Amino acid sequence: MANINEILDLVRLDKFQLESIVSAFTKSFLADDKLWLFGSRVNLNERGGDIDLYLETYIENVDTAYQAENKFLQLVWADIGDQKIDIIINMLKSKDKSLAIYDTARNEGIRLV
Repeated sequence: MANINEILDLVRLDKFQLESIVSAFTKSFLADDKLWLFGSRVNLNERGGDIDLYLETYIENVDTAYQAENKFLQLVWADIGDQKIDIIINMLKSKDKSLAIYDTARNEGIRLV
């Protein structure tokens, strides 16, 4: 994972937004969980767009993961205001199959945490 200043050169978020997202994530999810920004916000030639986030969590319970996601969103919105944020959660301990979007987000995105 790169530091915040290195990431700023690769994404269309400002430092405050990026720091807010990372801080909210670390307050909401487990220490070993990981977070990527992907989609239009990692394309420097685009404009606008929602904030697409992919996260991998070791949380085992779906309800607990949902609560963590809700806490995360509330913290982000409290800092940066009402933004369209799409979150894809990969519950690593789930027996569900891997989705193609997981690979796309990991391979084309920028890891934040």
